Amino acid sequence: MTMPSYGPSHRGRVVRAGPLPDTYEVEVAALAEGQTMGPYEAAVPGLVAGDRVLLTQVGTSQSDLIIVGKLPPIPLDSILPIDLADVTGLVTALAGKQPLDGDLTDIAALAPAANDVIQRVGGVWTNRTMAQLLIALAAQPLDTDLSTIAGLSPAANDVLQYIAGAWANRTMAQLKTSLAVAIADVVGLSAALALLAPLADPTFTGTLRVPRIVNPVAALTDAATIATDAALGNNFRVTLGGNRTLGSPTNPNNGQRITWEFIQDATGSRTLTLVSTFGLGTDVPAVVLSTTAGRRDYMTAIYNSTVPRWSVIDFKRGYS
Repeated sequence: MTMPSYGPSHRGRVVRAGPLPDTYEVEVAALAEGQTMGPYEAAVPGLVAGDRVLLTQVGTSQSDLIIVGKLPPIPLDSILPIDLADVTGLVTALAGKQPLDGDLTDIAALAPAANDVIQRVGGVWTNRTMAQLLIALAAQPLDTDLSTIAGLSPAANDVLQYIAGAWANRTMAQLKTSLAVAIADVVGLSAALALLAPLADPTFTGTLRVPRIVNPVAALTDAATIATDAALGNNFRVTLGGNRTLGSPTNPNNGQRITWEFIQDATGSRTLTLVSTFGLGTDVPAVVLSTTAGRRDYMTAIYNSTVPRWSVIDFKRGYS
């Protein structure tokens, strides 16, 4: 192809390929912005949309243009007034920033007054006064008594006392005065209490008068050797399921009197042997139980700790 002589040059941008090979429609800078001209024949092949090109006028008309070259892209820093230093490290800097958040946006829009707090109420962030927060927390309301007590400065061992309509911290001496307790009322109290009978094992002097004493019956466990804990009482009951031996009671007190109730089971004819700590006498030379099924026999013995021995003082047979 013979190239005509070149006239004035123009700059443009390729918009799209033309209908013929190596022709392109171009937005020419010298014309109105956004106005596309052409198609123009190109002396350089392989152009694509967006490429910057140089056009030269080859005729008398401004529209008689030919694409004679491809221009390099315009550097970004030549278009925007931004130094490269402004952009360097931007990705790294943004990585440490707070992402956009709806809650933070709502909180940023609030205008709290002095001493307000931020609270989420009914699904919405709002600023709240101290009074509103107190109601929400259902906290202890301001109390005059508590405020007065909080203002006190008690010393060691002081107590709080409400005197003449006011709270005050009081020493032990002041409290004693308020209680009208004399020192003589307290001195020797421990010694006086030591002279009283303990509840668990009282000892009395003189005459003891009571309208009635009831000794409950404690059940014994039937076994080859029947065990009795004398600390459990003075009356015991057991049904014999075979020929048995009555063992020596444990935990006895000197002079303690115990009565045993021996019951024949449905078979009957059960015998009872006493261990050697039981002593028999002239009135009760032997303990021979009833043989009839269901019959009850009663034996009473008294303990002498100096021997030591359980003396059998009574034995009654044959009760239904």
